[in-house]
Amino acid sequence: MKRYIYFFSLLITATIIIIVDNVITYRHSQIIAEDATKLHALGIATSLEAALKDYDFFKRRHNLFKEIINDGKWEGIAFIGLYSSDGKILLHSNENLIGRTIKDDIIKKTSLENKIIYEYLLLGTGEVVFTINLPIHTIKQANIPVLRVAIHTFQIERLKRLVQLKVSAMTVVLIIIWIFGIVLLINEKKAERLREKMLEKERFAHIGEMASVLAHEIRNPLGSIKGFAQYLFESTKDESRKEPLNIIVDESTRLERLTDELLLYAKPLELKLEPVDINVLLNDTIKKLSDDFKDINFSIRSQCVKLINSDRDKIIQILINLIDNARDAMENKGTVDIDIQDSKEGIMLTVRDTGKGIDESIKDRIFNPFFTTKTRGTGLGLSIVKKLVSLLDGSISIKNMMPNGVEVKVFIRDMKKP
Repeated sequence: MKRYIYFFSLLITATIIIIVDNVITYRHSQIIAEDATKLHALGIATSLEAALKDYDFFKRRHNLFKEIINDGKWEGIAFIGLYSSDGKILLHSNENLIGRTIKDDIIKKTSLENKIIYEYLLLGTGEVVFTINLPIHTIKQANIPVLRVAIHTFQIERLKRLVQLKVSAMTVVLIIIWIFGIVLLINEKKAERLREKMLEKERFAHIGEMASVLAHEIRNPLGSIKGFAQYLFESTKDESRKEPLNIIVDESTRLERLTDELLLYAKPLELKLEPVDINVLLNDTIKKLSDDFKDINFSIRSQCVKLINSDRDKIIQILINLIDNARDAMENKGTVDIDIQDSKEGIMLTVRDTGKGIDESIKDRIFNPFFTTKTRGTGLGLSIVKKLVSLLDGSISIKNMMPNGVEVKVFIRDMKKP
């Protein structure tokens, strides 16, 4: 996994560098393209300024600007115009405009301030052109006339497109590398989960062997001890002996429960699928638990109207463990809410208690086998629930309620036979 951390660290660094480089390149390309266009426009304008010394010749040749454009000596010229300071068109490459007066603040500003002004201009055709407005000193007039040369921006746009193409190509390469890296990471995680499952199976196999030893070497003698203790408890009339005998029976029962849970957690499980009415199953389970849960109030709500194909015994065990866990959390007194709802692919079982809740510091460990905060707990109850839920192709989540209590949601899939 470390090599993937290094890989993604390098990939993130490379991504940042490429993004910064693309942004800088794009901005510089715009500046370079505009500077090149400025120089091109300035070269044309200064050449025409020198030629305009013979202004009378230009006046006699109204179409001279048009001829200059058609000649093709200078590329990219959209139009050329000579304007008086008040906006009157003295000469123009479009002869139809000569003599007209336009309101143009840039022309006026260029003449008054006697300086070159560059600007982008939107034409009536919708095209945007780059213009240079040059004050002409070779023509002797009261107010300085202005020469405007408009340049097509296709060179700027072409350079922008080339840069955009480069940026797009680098983006595609980055996306491909990221996809490749993510696929590798997903495969690595799958392989890691597979390794964990193999290790878990090996661990279960060892626990299973140990559980078999417990069943053979401990469970049978334990049954005898418990039986004799119960016999002595019922037959003796000496009250002083009943208390220690009762302790022996209780501790024997606790050890039997530990052995049963250990066997259930460790042994390989098989599914016995059958149609299950969750409402009937829940009511039957509550009735069976009623004697041991006398101080617990049950609130049951069900909106489930369908049968699901699942393992009846596994669902009963899930319910018993969750209810038992809720009782312990409430210290044998409180209310357990059980809510059942239909879902698209199965049922959602929700169990809520009114206990103190779960300490956030241990929330990530509550499903670990043998982890418990109880003085007399086995730490296998929720581990067994998670194992059974996983076997039923479901899911489980747990969260604290406000102001107190815990909510456990269990999704049980309808495992319909193909």
